[in-house]
Amino acid sequence: MSAASPAQLPGQCRISSWNDSRFGKLRDLFDDSATATGYVTCTMNVKTLLNRCHPIKAFIYETARFVGQQIYVEVRPRRGSQGKCGECGCAGSTYDTARTPRYFEFIPLWGFAVFLVYCMRRINCPTCGIRTEQVPWADGKNQCCNVYRLFLARWARRLSWSEVAQIFGTTWNVVCRSVRWVVDYGLSNRSMDNIQSIGVDEVSIWDGHKYLTVVYQIDAGMRRLLWVGRERTAETLRGFFTMMGEERSELIQFVASDMWKPCLKVSASSTKSVGELGFGKTPKFMI
Repeated sequence: MSAASPAQLPGQCRISSWNDSRFGKLRDLFDDSATATGYVTCTMNVKTLLNRCHPIKAFIYETARFVGQQIYVEVRPRRGSQGKCGECGCAGSTYDTARTPRYFEFIPLWGFAVFLVYCMRRINCPTCGIRTEQVPWADGKNQCCNVYRLFLARWARRLSWSEVAQIFGTTWNVVCRSVRWVVDYGLSNRSMDNIQSIGVDEVSIWDGHKYLTVVYQIDAGMRRLLWVGRERTAETLRGFFTMMGEERSELIQFVASDMWKPCLKVSASSTKSVGELGFGKTPKFMI
């Protein structure tokens, strides 16, 4: 491939049993020459892939080219569209356009690093004045596309962060920030209403007697981690109920825990629906 050749990904594969009945429907998609030779040749355009899997409203994918072992895809605003203010999100006219493009890292494609290339505009916002525009594929000054950060965070649930970084050609810090971004989004958008049953336990970490206090929701049909606190103290657990608020805490009817007295005392004082007798009969919540 040349240093700046069009980013089309040709492929050729040999099907030894092309006349086998298993390939009947597939064989009908290709011409007679493919049937005769047993070779299937196809060319795929990167722009077509992006428009199918990651369409961007009010923007258009332009040329996609190879530069070394990387793919650069130029993005431009759709004609007649207005940009959005980077602070308030209001639409406004274009004040000017940067001469130097910004590069946004996208999901790698078959081992090739992919970057969206875009010249940012400054928007004449009626509320905030002249501000850099907001783009739908990345937040603020982040150099990774949101879809790429979500991609890395999902893989980080299956592999170590170092392995994810090595496999996809990025750094540990990028993976860490991606996971933090996904967690922050989940925390800000989760619902903490109608929680009636929780489980409280501790997890030993590092060396020595160092623990994390963990609280789970264990209602029927909804089991999830709600909160993690440092150390195994009454003050730590009290932080969970402070986060929940008095109104939500009073709705809790069942607390599963061991018989650690500070835990029982804090839970009983924070959840009015739970009596002391109930704790004595509650089995330990196992993680």
